Amino acid sequence: MRKRKMYLSVEDIAELFGLSVSFAYRVVERMNADLESKNYYVILGRVPTRYVELPYLRH
Repeated sequence: MRKRKMYLSVEDIAELFGLSVSFAYRVVERMNADLESKNYYVILGRVPTRYVELPYLRH
């Protein structure tokens, strides 16, 4: 059984969305800025898996 990651790295985001790694860094930076504005603790270069999945689960 494979354990689900709590955080996605820049490389994971690049692969998931089909982006270059350099552009994925910008995307992760924006995601972290959004989380920080909502008073969440952020880890540079990583994004919580739930934050990435939530917008897609609502549709």
